[in-house]
Amino acid sequence: MRRGDRKYILTDHIRIKPGDPCEVTVVKWIFDRFLEARSETVIAWELNQKGLVSSTGMLWTRAAVDILLRNEGYIGNLIFNQKSRKLRQNTVINPPEEWLRSEGCIEPIIDREVFFSVGKIIEERRVDLSEEEMLVRLRRTLLREGRLSHNAG
Repeated sequence: MRRGDRKYILTDHIRIKPGDPCEVTVVKWIFDRFLEARSETVIAWELNQKGLVSSTGMLWTRAAVDILLRNEGYIGNLIFNQKSRKLRQNTVINPPEEWLRSEGCIEPIIDREVFFSVGKIIEERRVDLSEEEMLVRLRRTLLREGRLSHNAG
């Protein structure tokens, strides 16, 4: 089904399969390139320089690359119940222990070892700081640099 297509009846079934070969090649390149560069920003920049657009038809961003790298669908898994919404209520993000994971139900296009290596790199560079420690580091940076900015560098 193409973006925006809908099933005729709820009981109709669809089969999920890999996208066209060009898209599969790009996804594989992103995973391989991440193992080299270890930077979603670098990958997004390189994709945009090549004139490739994301599945939404927009330019690549660091966040779009990050979402792709964390998507278990590329190793054949489908995950349900990540979000829920009761009637006329706001969407709630459910904790991972409430997710329903169906493993190996679709054809994988990324090797499991590659996927988990990428995930390990992403998790290892994450730094969890208490609010107090973060404020201390921000004050130190403000004194050293004279200003704070969300931009790196």
